[in-house]
Amino acid sequence: MFRGFKYFWCQLTFPKSELNPQKENLFIYDYTHLLPEPLKPFHQHPLIYNFIHQFNIPIGITNIAGYWVEANPALCSLFGFTKEEFSKLTWQDLTTPENLDQELTLFQEVIKQPFSSNNKTFIFEKFYIKKDQSIFRALVHLIPIPENNSDSLYGFFVCIENLDERRGKDDEIEQTMKFIRIVLDLLPVRVFWKDTNLHYLGCNLAFAKDAGKNSAEEVIGKTDYEFPWKPEAELYRKDDREVIESGKPKIFYEEPQTTPDGKQIWLRTSKIPLLGPGGTPYGVLGMYEDITELKSLINTLNETMSLLKTLIDSAPIGIIAINEEGNIEFWNKASEEILGWNIDEVLFKSIENFIPELNKQISQSDDTHPLSEIEVVEKNKQGNLLTLRVIHRFIRFSNRDPLILVLFRDISEIKKIQEEKEQFQEQLQHTQKLESLGILSSSVAHDFNNYLMAIMGNAELAKEEINNPSAIKNYLLEMEEVIKNAGELCRQLLTFAGSKQQPHQPCNLNLIIKETENLLKVSISKKILLNLSLTPDIPFINGEIGQLRSVLLNLVINASDAIGKRSGVIHIKTGVIDFTESYIRTTWFQEGIEKKKYVYLEVSDNGCGMSPEIVSKIFDPFFTTKNFGRGLGLSTIMGILRAHNGTVKVYSEVGKGTTFKLFFPAIHEIEEQPQEQDDLTSWKSKGLILFADDEPVVLQVTTKMLEKMGFTVITARDGREALQLFNQHKHELSAVILDITMPHLDGTDVARTIRSEFPNLPIFLSSGFSQHTLNESDLDFPIQGFLTKPYNINTLSKNLKNYLQ
Repeated sequence: MFRGFKYFWCQLTFPKSELNPQKENLFIYDYTHLLPEPLKPFHQHPLIYNFIHQFNIPIGITNIAGYWVEANPALCSLFGFTKEEFSKLTWQDLTTPENLDQELTLFQEVIKQPFSSNNKTFIFEKFYIKKDQSIFRALVHLIPIPENNSDSLYGFFVCIENLDERRGKDDEIEQTMKFIRIVLDLLPVRVFWKDTNLHYLGCNLAFAKDAGKNSAEEVIGKTDYEFPWKPEAELYRKDDREVIESGKPKIFYEEPQTTPDGKQIWLRTSKIPLLGPGGTPYGVLGMYEDITELKSLINTLNETMSLLKTLIDSAPIGIIAINEEGNIEFWNKASEEILGWNIDEVLFKSIENFIPELNKQISQSDDTHPLSEIEVVEKNKQGNLLTLRVIHRFIRFSNRDPLILVLFRDISEIKKIQEEKEQFQEQLQHTQKLESLGILSSSVAHDFNNYLMAIMGNAELAKEEINNPSAIKNYLLEMEEVIKNAGELCRQLLTFAGSKQQPHQPCNLNLIIKETENLLKVSISKKILLNLSLTPDIPFINGEIGQLRSVLLNLVINASDAIGKRSGVIHIKTGVIDFTESYIRTTWFQEGIEKKKYVYLEVSDNGCGMSPEIVSKIFDPFFTTKNFGRGLGLSTIMGILRAHNGTVKVYSEVGKGTTFKLFFPAIHEIEEQPQEQDDLTSWKSKGLILFADDEPVVLQVTTKMLEKMGFTVITARDGREALQLFNQHKHELSAVILDITMPHLDGTDVARTIRSEFPNLPIFLSSGFSQHTLNESDLDFPIQGFLTKPYNINTLSKNLKNYLQ
């Protein structure tokens, strides 16, 4: 019955009214206070009490009146009450109103029955109210408790499970399992697990597809004998038993598998034992991936590497790989053949022990210009010198230290052939030069006779005017001018005849033509007009001046021969042109020719001309249309052009003439400094000068020039006498002038001896030969100047003034 919101224990009676028999009276007697005192059975058994209180399941005890006489922490936590608060509550306080009548009915049924018939557990669901008034659904386990070993009922042992929380956890577990299933099905690897009888317990979708099934459920319960890989079934089961029995995994091994369409693929498999409580195996978990393509790639890679190694070993060039420490990591067969050491002798050893010069070159370079070629001279294992052409490159990797890759080949034979070719080319040029000199000799002799005639005539006229100083001076000036012209012609001839080839240097093509103009004029017929049309301010070219003069002279002589004995004109023209692809294709040869600016030299004539058949052969060695000569002129020009990275175009028409147009790569502009021509004839100085020359006339004239300048001069007629005079006056000398070509000792030997003892004494060398014909190895010491004969007092003063103020 209700008292507020609580139940209480009472006795109901319904006596009939004596006054009105039709009515019944209701009497309620509350006897709750007469119920037995709550017992504390668990306190009497500490072990059970402690177990209940430490148990993580909500457990409590109510007496027959419904009061909670015991509640463990889990039960208190579930409802949100403290244990003290719980002891003041009844089961009615925690029950929703909807469940009160149902629960009362259940209690009444239990109470009416003898305890012996209640020796069972009552399980039912109901709703409870927490302290915060929230409601949850619970599963209740109710066990009757006897009173003091009697048949009377003391109360109930209550175990409560929160169904809402359990269902939440079940949902969470279900969601987790679904997520795991999704992850397994998305994995690119195949996953499966079996029991100890080797029946499949589950797998992911990829495995099911491999088995020819549409879902994992179709695989469960089956064995390997029931799938396409039946031929490999025993192999798989053997591995399964091994893993289960040993309790140890088997990781990353390869095995074959037959697919549903009968093909064979390759797997990389791993298997681990599934262990239960105590470490007892209850199955095996396996996973594998299809490595058929990878295995094919690896096989292809191995075949490629094998082929690459074969190609590298068969390559005609040496290939070496060096690490950062300078140790050799690769050495191919060609390296063995070229250098003599086999791979076992060099592997992982320092390159310094075998090819030190190459190692030095590599260590001094960086990877800024990794493919630049260098040449080194090394000794092979037998001690023979080899010339190697080398390319090296720094190779960087993502997973290892970088390497230096060295490619080289033995060019010793090529160098030898090249040197022989150069010697042959020099001989051709020398032969052609001799031919040209032979042609020039008669013309030069003719011009020298004219010069001598002019000198002799002026000298005789001067004698006739002995009493007329003004007339004598004029005759002497005429003689001086003739001598200068003769000297210039002689200088050009000596320069052309010089045998020493100079290194390429920046030079001005216009200046070369002007300096050679007199020589060109005497080399052609007097009936032929030489016309110069030189474009001003043309860029410099990089060339060898002697060879360029030879080219110019050969072309002019050929033009003169083409005109013959009749009158004609030879035009010499210079200019600049920008090469294009289309223009390059019209030149005689295109190797090494680039799209850039070129300076051209054009020599044209109005001679007999040539047919196309003749033009096609003109650069062939020994080909000539003349009745004399060896046919080396134009072939020599071709060699010189190639050496200057140039090319040529030829225009010719029978009866009209021929034009040769030569092209040379232009280089940057070089500003020429104008040389001041000071008049130093009146310059004076003093001191003692040693002068040596084997020509008495030169000795006499130069001595007078020096004395006029104010110097005291001691003279020698040969090198031995010059050295004796030097030893006698070494501490008094201000300067020494030595002719190079003298008896006993030449001037260079005397100068070398003097220089070794007096490094600061001014020394000047003199010669009738051009300075360009000197052998540079003979001048391994410094000199202060070179006097080319004939020289005048102004030239002599200029040289001395720079060192003798």
